[in-house]
Amino acid sequence: MTFRYKDYADSRKEKYLMLPAEEFLRRFVMHVLPKGFTKIRHYGLLASRQRKQRLALSRELLDAMLVFALLPATKKVEPTERPHCERCGGERFTRRVLAKPSVAQAEASKHEHSNNTS
Repeated sequence: MTFRYKDYADSRKEKYLMLPAEEFLRRFVMHVLPKGFTKIRHYGLLASRQRKQRLALSRELLDAMLVFALLPATKKVEPTERPHCERCGGERFTRRVLAKPSVAQAEASKHEHSNNTS
């Protein structure tokens, strides 16, 4: 089987390709969606529902980034040292110290748990 196609990589030249019928059908069927499936061409920023608003917002944000990039740097920001353990030097650190529950709180918690299970 011979068919023509446009080769976009080669200045959009029209070319001809000869393939065995089985190979042509294999390539063709790769583009056929199963029954019940819908082809979606655009998603994300280009989804048709809010395309105009999203593209306008994207352009504004890109312009803002360009302006920010063109501003002269005021001072160099040095990275801070990451919190680490003083003993081993590891980077795990305590975010919050939990208070040990008092005996009264522990008894109350135990009492609540036993009431909820019965």
